[in-house]
Amino acid sequence: MPFWGVNGILVAGTLWYYLDHFGYPLAFIDATQLSAFALKVPAYLPPTWPSTVLFLWLALLIILRVRR
Repeated sequence: MPFWGVNGILVAGTLWYYLDHFGYPLAFIDATQLSAFALKVPAYLPPTWPSTVLFLWLALLIILRVRR
């Protein structure tokens, strides 16, 4: 249960990354009013992490799941 937040961050972050990457138009979001933080976030979202970090996260989550 405590890893639902991590999984949520991975899923939401991945969606956010690909929406930004492909320039998907979201008419209800005015990009000129986003904060400096919101404009920098796509550089730190899950798909931009090195693959070794993602594999380590996956291994950790599998180990914790099996351990239960």
